[in-house]
Amino acid sequence: MTQPPKPGSHPPPRVVKRYAGARLYDTGARSYVTVEQLRTMVRSEADVVIYDAEDGTDITRSMLTIH
Repeated sequence: MTQPPKPGSHPPPRVVKRYAGARLYDTGARSYVTVEQLRTMVRSEADVVIYDAEDGTDITRSMLTIH
């Protein structure tokens, strides 16, 4: 069972994995998301980290600047 975040602490970032064909999978929600849904997450100031599912590389910066 996960513990609630301590007061004043930030929740962990949402982890999104990018699969072949530019498919994006939100591991927390356990569902695929669109680029527009990803934009909404970022605009709502959620901490989001995007990894390449094939090799585990952090591609957050490149994904957010391209899209």
